[in-house]
Order: sequence, then C-alpha cells, then structure tokens
Amino acid sequence: MTPLHEVDALLALAEGTGPAADWARARLVFLAPEAPTALPDAHAPLTPWLVAAPGGIDLVLGALVERRELAAVGLLEALELGLLPEDTAPVAEAVQAALLGDGSPEDLHLATLLARLGPVDTTVLAAAARSESPDRDWLLPSVALRAAEKLGKVGDVAEEVAGALLGAERQRPGAIALCFAELGVPTRSTWDVPHESVRDAAAVLGVPAPALSPARGSKKRHAQQAVRELLDGRDDAGSALLRALASRDADLARRLVYSAAWLAAFEPTDAVADAVYRHGGLDSVRLSAARRDLGEEHKPILAGALDHGLEKAAILAHHLPGHPLANEVLDYLVRHDMAHRIDLFLGVRAAWGAPERVPQLLGNQATLALGLVIAEWMPTLEVLQALLSVTLPEGTEWTHAYAKALAAMGDPAAADVLRSLVQEEPEATAEARLLAESILHQPLV
Repeated sequence: MTPLHEVDALLALAEGTGPAADWARARLVFLAPEAPTALPDAHAPLTPWLVAAPGGIDLVLGALVERRELAAVGLLEALELGLLPEDTAPVAEAVQAALLGDGSPEDLHLATLLARLGPVDTTVLAAAARSESPDRDWLLPSVALRAAEKLGKVGDVAEEVAGALLGAERQRPGAIALCFAELGVPTRSTWDVPHESVRDAAAVLGVPAPALSPARGSKKRHAQQAVRELLDGRDDAGSALLRALASRDADLARRLVYSAAWLAAFEPTDAVADAVYRHGGLDSVRLSAARRDLGEEHKPILAGALDHGLEKAAILAHHLPGHPLANEVLDYLVRHDMAHRIDLFLGVRAAWGAPERVPQLLGNQATLALGLVIAEWMPTLEVLQALLSVTLPEGTEWTHAYAKALAAMGDPAAADVLRSLVQEEPEATAEARLLAESILHQPLV
C-alpha cells in the first residue's frame, strides 16, 4: 500500500487543533507508532487508537484531571483491549485521585475501573452512587458488590442489589447480563434444564461436571436448588448475586445455573486459552495477562477461535507481531456486524496487516459497509482509487458513510466527488465536509 501522506505532514497537522489534527493523530498510531501522540480534541471515536499507541496509557492517565471524560472512556477501552500493565497500582492510584464525587458520569466510569482492578472502598462507592450516568442501572450494582466483597458484607448487599437489578431488567432488558459481565461471570439467555446447564458449562471449561442432587419439584425449584448447591461456601460478588437473584426469581434461576456451574468449576490454566475459550476474557485483568503471555505458539488457538466467532481471539490476535492473523480477523468481522468502536479498531489493525483486502471489500456490495468504515482509517492511494470506483447504493446512510471515507483520504483527488455529494445531500455530508475542509484548507461549496 502507498500512503497518501508523509509522516512529517501528519505530524505537522497533529500539532494544530480541530478535525484535521485529530484525524492526523489517530492515523499516526498506524503509520508512525513511535511518534509522539497528542490527545485529540474530539475523543469519542478515537480512544481505542489513543490507548493502544505506545505510551498511550500513560498519556491518558496524565489527562485524568483536565480531560476526565476522555480519560475515563479511554481507560475503560484499554481494559476491553487487554492493555493493562502488569502492575496496576499506579493506574488505580491515578484513577482514585481523579474521583470528584460531584455526580458526574465520569465518576461512575472511574469507579468501575477501580472495581475491575480491585481497590474499591466506601469512598469510591459513594462517588459512584452520586453519579448520574445513564449506565448507572448495571454499573453501580457491580461497584457496590465489589466494595461489599472487600468489606466482607457481600451477602447483605447482594440482596439489595438483586432487587434493584430485577427492576432495571424490566426497564432495560440485558441489565443483569451486563452487571454479571462487569463481575467477570458469563451468562446465557436460554432457559435450560439444570443438569444440562451444568454439563454445558463443564464442557466449555473441559472439566468433569459438578454433581447435583436429584431433582425435586418443578424445573424452576430445581434450578434454585442447583444454584444454591453449586455456590455453597463461595463468598465472591458473582456467587452472592447469583444466589440472591435465583432465590428472588425462580423463573430466572433457570438461566443462572450455567453461570453458577461456571463459577464453581473454573480453574485457570493457560491464560490465552482461558481468555478465548473459557470466558476468562470477561475479566479485564485476566485478558491483560493473556496478552502478556501471548506467543507464536498460541496462533493455532486464536485462528481456531476466530472460526467460531470468538471476539476475544480477535482482541488478542492484533497483539501478535506482524498481525499474522489479519485475514482471519477480517473474515471474522465480515461474518459479524461491527457494533462497537473496539470492533472497528480491530478491523483497521487487521486491514493494515492485509491491505489488499480493503479494495476487495469496497468492490463487493455485500461487504461495502465494512469496507467504507475501514477505508476511513486507511488513507492510501490504493484505497482512494477503490473509493472513487465505488458503486454507491441509494440512501442517506450510504452517502454519509461514503462521504466520511472520501474526506478521510485527506487528498484533493476526492474533492470533486465530495463537492457533488455536499451539494446533493448537505445534511448527510456535513461531518465529512468539515473534515475535508479542515485538512485541505479549501471550501467545498
């Protein structure tokens, strides 16, 4: 591939402000990862690139006071990518110092970070409880349970949290599963026979199935009994919440046996295999350990997991030197909708490892949407030529995506097509126009 811009030109743009500066800073992560990276002004779509850059974590930590929203989102996404350092104490200390207790959404995100890392106390919980974040219904319970676990009061708090979560689930289906994900506990949505759930969880973990007492009463009652048996003697946050929910809702208990069996049977083995195949990647600390342990010998594990659509394999694959699984990651993303910017990040990282795939994606109507999203982050001559040859389907959403990709080329050769799009659909192309004019220093209308 032939980049359209010299690194020096990008560095010069990155020293400025506005859309062109943010555009240049994000692309430098791919084209010159050793170059100094400045914080973007508009952070929302850029945080995965920012935290994955060399020294990115330190850069974000340094912004915790002045750029709290950027830092909170960036650090959460660093955890999702398994980018935690082995020594998390400096991260936790910086995050704790940034809590304000002012009701801001960022406080809940920062408290969630601390809950994932371990050091959460009543001060952290109080700050989280005052936060007005829209994610409060499922994040606050996880923080509360982590704090209670540390204080040895997890049983009492779990009962209170269970009631709140059941109410949240009625208003926002999925709140319970999201809370368990924060606690590192896998869930599934099927209503199973308890013995089948236990067998399935054991099969995932590759261990003998825990024994259950003979069924008594209805399937619902048997499920409640199974959760109690499986978690007997366990006092961790996930187990306490499972018991509390199962005792309150016998119907829901049939979905919780799998989670209880997983908690009862899980024992760490190979860090990479645990993260990919055994749901260990739900735990951000464990996922980061897997990334640090990753070696060429794990390539077959990751390749096989990608065939089965396991996202943690895609997250770990991009850490392999030279990204030897780039094509497999792109195939994975072709098979799945890209619903999150983490998926976008993985797709772009993979595309730079297999650049010939991008024109192919753009030339196929079935993969055009994915191609446009990835092309936006690959300002190269070959991608620009492919974009100028695209047959665009009708629809405002297509115009919007196509215009953004053209603008992100940052090249005068795209200006004429962009002018036509701006004149035809000014609202759909407003974002692209702003970026193109900022990079090219010329008006499009």
